[in-house]
Amino acid sequence: MRRFVFRAEAALELRRRQEEEALRVLGAAEARERVAARMLADAEQQLSEALSHAREAEGVAGDTTLRMWHRNWIVGRQQQVGRCRTEVEARRSEVNDARRLAMDARRKRKTLERLKQKAFVSWQEAERREEQKAIDDLATVRFVQARTGGHP
Repeated sequence: MRRFVFRAEAALELRRRQEEEALRVLGAAEARERVAARMLADAEQQLSEALSHAREAEGVAGDTTLRMWHRNWIVGRQQQVGRCRTEVEARRSEVNDARRLAMDARRKRKTLERLKQKAFVSWQEAERREEQKAIDDLATVRFVQARTGGHP
């Protein structure tokens, strides 16, 4: 019985490595997206606190310079929130691209695996036919020997 050999095994192994790499890239992109989302949440919290402090400062008579400083501080916090939102969107786009590449790599790997499975089934069927042919030939020889009394 001969051994099953899938001629595209090297390509299949390459596809597996490409899929693993794509999944690593996807994982890293998702981690960066989580960090960006956390930074956005922190920036939004800081903006909320800045607005709260500014309301308190507005209610108290005091220095106009301090009020201007609060307004500028709030504008800075708003800009920080805007930058964080932009960063989150960029990371989401990166994750979507990485997800598409990972899905494509998986599809290519699965295609080769299906091809290998079909080739294996065909090989098994050919082996079964060869084995059956050998059995039939042996049975024919024995039948002929039995009929002729063991003489050819």
